[in-house]
Amino acid sequence: MVSRERIKKICFTVVMLLFTAIVCLALLELGVRAFFGGPKYLCTLYAKDDLLGYKLKPHAQMVIDFSYFQQNVSLNSMGLRDREYGPKQAGEKRILALGDSFLFGAVWDANQTFVKVLERELNKHSTTQYSVINTGVSGYGSYEEAKFHARDSPALAPDIVMYFFYMNDIEGDIGAPQSTVLDNGCAVSKASLELPLFSWARFQNWLIFNSRAYIYFRFIVLNENAGLRNFLYKVRNRLVDLGLAEPARLQYKILQSAYDQETSEGWNATLANVQEMADTARQRRQKYVIVMIPMKFQVHDELWEDYQQRNRVPGDKYDFGKPARILAEAARKYNATFIDLTPLLKDAIREQNIKDKLYYEGDAHFNVLGNEVAGAALYDELLRQKVVQP
Repeated sequence: MVSRERIKKICFTVVMLLFTAIVCLALLELGVRAFFGGPKYLCTLYAKDDLLGYKLKPHAQMVIDFSYFQQNVSLNSMGLRDREYGPKQAGEKRILALGDSFLFGAVWDANQTFVKVLERELNKHSTTQYSVINTGVSGYGSYEEAKFHARDSPALAPDIVMYFFYMNDIEGDIGAPQSTVLDNGCAVSKASLELPLFSWARFQNWLIFNSRAYIYFRFIVLNENAGLRNFLYKVRNRLVDLGLAEPARLQYKILQSAYDQETSEGWNATLANVQEMADTARQRRQKYVIVMIPMKFQVHDELWEDYQQRNRVPGDKYDFGKPARILAEAARKYNATFIDLTPLLKDAIREQNIKDKLYYEGDAHFNVLGNEVAGAALYDELLRQKVVQP
């Protein structure tokens, strides 16, 4: 029988270990806060919108500060990361760019985004004055973009409407709008508000809003350290071999050969929004262009080979061309122009002998070079398809 003194010692040891762990975590949190601002933009840049769920707050200004970038963000009176637009000038042509974080460009200067590269290319080679209006909002899908086009874009008087599709649109369009803004100004997903009180997912959401150390190590250290990521992949695979962990699941469902019910429902929602944008553009006598932004795996073959190897996923389960075929058919159906950036970027890499990647190492978005290449390629294709005139 364990003596009372022995139980006291065990309890004291446990309490001291917990106390030490709490102190160490607190010191780690304070240390990270000394140099890392965290995702404060989640509670600074957004305002509630009953139709869209959330929108960018007019005239908001802040510095988005992460370890690998620091950018000033200033929004205009419409809540766009762009200059002010007054009445259209004589002879001016306006292009409305609808999209998500690829357009908003938190990691770049506002003028480095590929839509602004496109604007410069247009004005460099044309006698017509073009304005490419960047309405991108991080996290938006085709639902929010269609509603913004219908409700808010008349004030901008666009002649051409360009919808920039990215692969996560089909997930975000199910049950859209999926997000809202709380009374404290923080943008959150509605699903996160419905999670069980005592659940790992809810705790993770709490950490995202309250722990800069968690954000720093999960989203920055891991993203920027390929060696650490590869080590963790090897550990995971070893545990799988020993039967102590589940193998990696097939990701990027939109690129898979066969769709499950959720992916099919997402496509149905996205295509309905594509049609809504087409109908609105037709009623307003606007040209309508659908542009597909590829994932980095679709552009850089070596990244896909690496992904397959480290996750042990079979390549025959994927069909990279499937999303483009679906969008091309929708474009034909709605008398729109379709542009797939995938072959354009791959051609540019080959023809210009580009050695560097077009995307950030630990991020899904274009880097500065990728924005430049994408903007120039987009201009050439718009010219080739006679959407714009030289």
